[in-house]
Amino acid sequence: MGMMLDSISVPKLSIPESFMKDVESTSIQTILLRLEQNKQSPLSITGISKHFNVKRNKLSEYINVFSAVGLIKLVSLDQIQWAGRENITFVMKELIKSRRLNDSSQMMTDLFPLGMIDNIQKITLNILSLFYSLRVLTLKIDKIILFFSRESPRNSSILFKMYRIKHILKLIGIVSVSSDITNITLNSEYSFEETFHDSDPLPISFLMNRTSFIIDRRNEFEAIIEKAQKKTHIFP
Repeated sequence: MGMMLDSISVPKLSIPESFMKDVESTSIQTILLRLEQNKQSPLSITGISKHFNVKRNKLSEYINVFSAVGLIKLVSLDQIQWAGRENITFVMKELIKSRRLNDSSQMMTDLFPLGMIDNIQKITLNILSLFYSLRVLTLKIDKIILFFSRESPRNSSILFKMYRIKHILKLIGIVSVSSDITNITLNSEYSFEETFHDSDPLPISFLMNRTSFIIDRRNEFEAIIEKAQKKTHIFP
């Protein structure tokens, strides 16, 4: 049986209403803290939503991303439980292995076939897989969107989801953002590769590891982006 939320002491938040995004983030951080403190007991999603005054649809976005990266686990349709931050590393390494991201015979269209962006969990794992398949630390969100929706680049729904995922991954320290909000950067803790280098997005000419299949993948990625750009004027 899941733990009752009423039994958990929760500090009152004192944040101006004008900073609703900060309020939401603070509430989610508090929820994660409670999950970690009570890691042996699952919590009710419905109870969390009511207790922390977070709308169920917003909470579901966070839960989908957190479970995708292994931070929490779904115990039932209405219960979640802490899995541990150390589990993120395990999930990422398993992702690299299961998706064959280091297999030199796999090119970008092999690794990312069409139809893999129908839910937020798949999009989250595909974003992370892009970093590993291209061996870069920084990517531009508009290029990610064009790549994933290359057959229908005017798909605006993925744009909103992409920025939400970036916000959620930043909240738990998997990615970071800079003054350029169109960039998303994988934190070095999760790179697992000495060949990653923190320079410009997709640094084809500035590589620490000049593995030919990685260069081929990057060229293929850019070619797909260029082709998708011709189908739309959304990202000139």
